[in-house]
Amino acid sequence: MTGRWPVLLSKEQAQDQQECEPAAGKALAVHDVVRLHQDTPERNQDIDAILGRLDRIESALGFNRGSSSVTADSPDPDQDEGSANMSLRALWKAVRHLKQITRPAQDDALWSRPVIKHLWYSFLNNLPLLHFLKDQSAFASPSPLLLASVLFISALHGPSNDLSEFTKGYFVAQCCAIAELVNPVPYTPPWEIFGNSAEDPDQSLCTKDDSLTFQNILGLIMASLGSEAYVPTTGTWIAIAYRLLLDHTPREVEHTTHDWAGLFSGLQVIDIEHASMHMCCPLLPEQPPLSTLAQFNARKENAFHGLAQMMHHGLSHFVGRGLPTIWSFVSAKEREVLSPIRTPFTDEDARVIRLWARKLDDWLVRYNAASREIS
Repeated sequence: MTGRWPVLLSKEQAQDQQECEPAAGKALAVHDVVRLHQDTPERNQDIDAILGRLDRIESALGFNRGSSSVTADSPDPDQDEGSANMSLRALWKAVRHLKQITRPAQDDALWSRPVIKHLWYSFLNNLPLLHFLKDQSAFASPSPLLLASVLFISALHGPSNDLSEFTKGYFVAQCCAIAELVNPVPYTPPWEIFGNSAEDPDQSLCTKDDSLTFQNILGLIMASLGSEAYVPTTGTWIAIAYRLLLDHTPREVEHTTHDWAGLFSGLQVIDIEHASMHMCCPLLPEQPPLSTLAQFNARKENAFHGLAQMMHHGLSHFVGRGLPTIWSFVSAKEREVLSPIRTPFTDEDARVIRLWARKLDDWLVRYNAASREIS
């Protein structure tokens, strides 16, 4: 997965490696901040002064990112935010909920504000935007699941070895957030879910939950993207995301600011990747089942729709024939003997493979050239 992230997230290139170097230094400072803050809280003022000097040095060198600076804040995400950090209140709200539902409980350092802020801004500033997102507005007020997927990916792909140690903990949190989608809180009575409003319950729920559902689907896409190479259950995550997409996509696109059609495209790509690894039928159809979801595919030069069509055609010919899969090689133990191929190779198989390969080559030439022109 490590080498494939930029290919899927092809809308923007990752920022210059030189810009990432000060972030690595800050990550080391974060590790010290968390440890020192727990041991000697009275030293926070000195630590803030040191980190402030680092920020000024980086600013003089042209590396300053302003909002991504790390300070020795309290590791307690319940601490009230000042007026200067109003924009982060939604983030801390998601952190509180994510910490509450994560079981088993993880190290408190995972939830410290310096660590959360560093990983959050590192993701927004350094990793390229997903191809189906127009901007970063979807991350303005993240759901706990979207937050968990961002923290996991940022810790996994970040330059700091110290913060990469938190990857396991954020993965646990991510799985707990996914589980919450399919395991509703049992003690919540129906009248609290629907409320006592005189409005149409379905309508009020729709307008209230659209943004949260959009973020949860995005979080499921990112969770699958970050884990598909070594987590076999990503196919189930994709299925949950598709169910949510079908149930919550507005029937009139002008009533929403979210790009639901783009979300379908992103989910379709990760579904094709999963199907290719496991040699199984893709879950999402070639064409969106709802008219509002078809708008992204109708856009000019939609490379990913053409890729999905090619993969659907090729996979449909080979699925169910007992062929060895990419996953069988990835997940096989060192001395495990793979089962022999049960199906003979035919002339029709050779024809399909040649046609498939030629179409993929043409696709790569066409859109690789187009991406170079844009860049």
